[in-house]
Formats: sequence, C-alpha cells, structure tokens
Amino acid sequence: MTEYFGKITEDSVRSNFVLIYELLDELIDFGYPQMTDAAALKTYITQAGVRGVTREEQQQITSQVTGQISWRREGIKYRRNELFIDVVECVNLLMNQQGQCNKLNIIIGTDTLK
Repeated sequence: MTEYFGKITEDSVRSNFVLIYELLDELIDFGYPQMTDAAALKTYITQAGVRGVTREEQQQITSQVTGQISWRREGIKYRRNELFIDVVECVNLLMNQQGQCNKLNIIIGTDTLK
C-alpha cells in the first residue's frame, strides 16, 4: 500500500479507502492470499492514491490561509479583546377578538456572532 499512497496514517487510509478496498479485492480471493507482488498488482490497479501533505506543504498552506505574517512578533496582546453576539428571540402570538391568547410560540436563543 505504501507504493500507492506513501506513509500509512489514519488520514491516508480515509482518503484512499476505495483504493485499499480494490487492493484487498485483488490480493485475497475466498479468504486466501493470491497475488502479493506489487509490480503485478500495478498492472491490474492503475489508479494512483491520494498522497498526504508533507509538513512543509502544510505550513505553507496554513500561512496562506490564515494570513500569517512571518515578520510579525510573536505574543502580541491587545488590551481590549471584544466579542459581539446578537441574540434574536422570536415570539409568535395568535389572539382572538376578545384579547385571549389562542396560540403562543416562543423561540429563544438564536445567536449570531459578528
């Protein structure tokens, strides 16, 4: 399997589940190992596996996505960290002509972060 998708990790197994299933289908027939030669398997299974991201690539992707600035000092703290939350509550009320409540629905706690 390492010849198809490199290092075997939990993520690589999840990403290459179909390929692993296909390999096992070719390797084992009726519970007995049939073909274990990697070169012979490559003639039957030609699809390539999904390779994992290396540490350098992962750091580069992270810095691109988060906008991490390499020249900025570590540990900068701001005196005023703020979080704004809007809580929206809905009340539905159905009254008759005499002012009596026929039906009341209260939906509490729909929050929106801004």
